[in-house]
Amino acid sequence: CAIGLLLRLEWARRIFIALLVLAIAANVAGLWLQQEMLQSLVSNTLSRSPLPPLAADVFGGFVTAARVMAVLVTVGACLMLVWIIRRLMSPSVRQEFA
Repeated sequence: CAIGLLLRLEWARRIFIALLVLAIAANVAGLWLQQEMLQSLVSNTLSRSPLPPLAADVFGGFVTAARVMAVLVTVGACLMLVWIIRRLMSPSVRQEFA
């Protein structure tokens, strides 16, 4: 597909756009899976470990920071992929592939 893009083939442009859409879906699904796994891990760890309340609060802060960072990275990556899709669908780029 990448070689087809370099050769300015229309089918390669369309397939690449479809692959980018699949990558966005995979990023969102991966984010959901990551959040579920992290929740399971945290609840399992906190239920088995006798942590003092102060340590549990610090641990919870790190978990929240990790979740926020994961969301920010995923949203940023998806926005970049959407920008590439929009660029590939612009009239000037479409004209190059015609």
